[in-house]
Amino acid sequence: ICTAATGKPAADVVWEGGLGEMESSSTLFPNETVTVVSQYKLIPTKFARGRRITCVVRHPALEKEMRYPYTLDILYAPEVSVTGYDGNWFIGREHVQLLCNADANPLPMEFTWTRN
Repeated sequence: ICTAATGKPAADVVWEGGLGEMESSSTLFPNETVTVVSQYKLIPTKFARGRRITCVVRHPALEKEMRYPYTLDILYAPEVSVTGYDGNWFIGREHVQLLCNADANPLPMEFTWTRN
């Protein structure tokens, strides 16, 4: 959410980032000032994690536009894969190495291997 409060005239509020869409609303007060509230909405995916979006506010009273950057921190469940299995398992095989890979935010704290 990005808010430009009590401007006269209303400030222009836009978002840069290209991942989602913005939704804005304005409130006009009796003293003829305007508050603009803009929300940036996106579908959270792991691919958006770490991406930067920026709220940009423009108004005639400002010498230059004001920029408020945000870095997205998207949380997502682990995506797990096991590598090292070559499809050729037999009793007595030695020097086998399996690797458990997990991509998640936050990172997994614990890996547990079990066998039947």
